[in-house]
Amino acid sequence: MNEDITGPLRIPKTNNAQGKPAPKRMRQVAKPAVDDPIAQPSLDGMRSFEGDVFKESFPARVSDDEVYARDPFADPYADPFADSFANAEPVNSMDGSQLQMASEGGQSEDEQTESKGRSFLRAVLDFINVMVLAFIVAFAIRYYVIELYIVPTGSMLQTIQEQDMLVGEKISLHFAEPEVGDIVTFKDPVDPNKILIKRIIAKGGSTVDLKDGYIYVDGKKLTEPYTSGQKSEPESHSENLGLPISYPFEIPEGYVWVMGDNRGNSLDSRSFGPVQVSGITSKALWIVWPFEDVTML
Repeated sequence: MNEDITGPLRIPKTNNAQGKPAPKRMRQVAKPAVDDPIAQPSLDGMRSFEGDVFKESFPARVSDDEVYARDPFADPYADPFADSFANAEPVNSMDGSQLQMASEGGQSEDEQTESKGRSFLRAVLDFINVMVLAFIVAFAIRYYVIELYIVPTGSMLQTIQEQDMLVGEKISLHFAEPEVGDIVTFKDPVDPNKILIKRIIAKGGSTVDLKDGYIYVDGKKLTEPYTSGQKSEPESHSENLGLPISYPFEIPEGYVWVMGDNRGNSLDSRSFGPVQVSGITSKALWIVWPFEDVTML
């Protein structure tokens, strides 16, 4: 006989040949999966037949993983746990300080103060580390990569104007010596605290001569459009550098002969002699300011 547990069942009063009334039967349908004293009353979760009427009971509260019997006539959308929650005792509430401690990770006031102090110290140390790193990077860039210069005088007119800002690169000097025609910066042989900027005219091993306002290198007259036609006359030798220069002058190895493009207003190798290659600090690449003077050198 097929049984439908979704509705009431009518059972015949007799079930044997003698026509005797059927005895009352108890049949267990479902039982809680765990021994929960709250979720397992003695007769809950049981269905029974009393006479010819099917009856069903279900537990007051069961856990989610338990199988429980449900009243087939009850509201299918009703919450079977509503009574259990309604009878539950309220949890003791926390006061304001406890709520604050809970929201802040359970720390006391002293612990919070100490934590804030550590955070502030960590921030200060991070700032110092960043500043030190920035200083190291700036130092490395300035002394090994590039450097900015402002030209205060007109010794390089018309190539470089007074107060022009230019970029000097240093990387190439670590691999090769500068060439003739390069504009370079170097320490002033008279005052090493000053930086001068001039053009290389000749290198070590060459002979320089000044005749009739022109420059001759190894006997060849130079063509110098950057001087705007100015004459190259000998200058009085600096008293700080010993013997005066006489022409023709042979440049020692490891030195270069430098002169300003503004030949009539430039103190250069005509005055202080040749410059050591090791004293060259950079090779001028381009003028970056003011905007109207921006150009490659």
